[in-house]
Amino acid sequence: MQQSFEAVAYREHKLSGTAFGYLEKRDTIYYDVSDAGFWRINFAVANTHELAHRIDSMFVHSWENAEFSKAIQDAKRIIRTDPEKFIDFCELHDKEGFLSDIMDAVCESEYKFPARHGKEYWTGPESSGRKEKEIFANLFSLESFNDREKIEFLKTHFGEMLDEFINISP
Repeated sequence: MQQSFEAVAYREHKLSGTAFGYLEKRDTIYYDVSDAGFWRINFAVANTHELAHRIDSMFVHSWENAEFSKAIQDAKRIIRTDPEKFIDFCELHDKEGFLSDIMDAVCESEYKFPARHGKEYWTGPESSGRKEKEIFANLFSLESFNDREKIEFLKTHFGEMLDEFINISP
């Protein structure tokens, strides 16, 4: 992570609907100070997530791993068994949004998690590999912050997805 932090470029730029984003073709993390949420965002949280995208892009390629993709698909069935349990846990315990974003990706915005992107983000024409990339970045972030509570929650309910993440992680 330190190497990625030191090697990536940072540029201010007007973004659409987000305050931070990583663009792999330019190896740059962009930020938008005009975004309404920019000044409320914890920089360490946002930067860790964006650096995880860089690590994935450069070294892991999570979107190409069939086992990781299958585990994500299987997780959707688990959420459907009791969506309120997962939504409630996120509402009570997920201040940073990492877990909510994982759950939103898994269910493709079928349920209303606190952090959500909308169905088009997950299933639209430019969405290929997006679930894997976002879930990788969020799992990497949970690991980076050593968030034992959410990691244990994932291990209990989504052990296969967490195992596949561990298998592909650097």
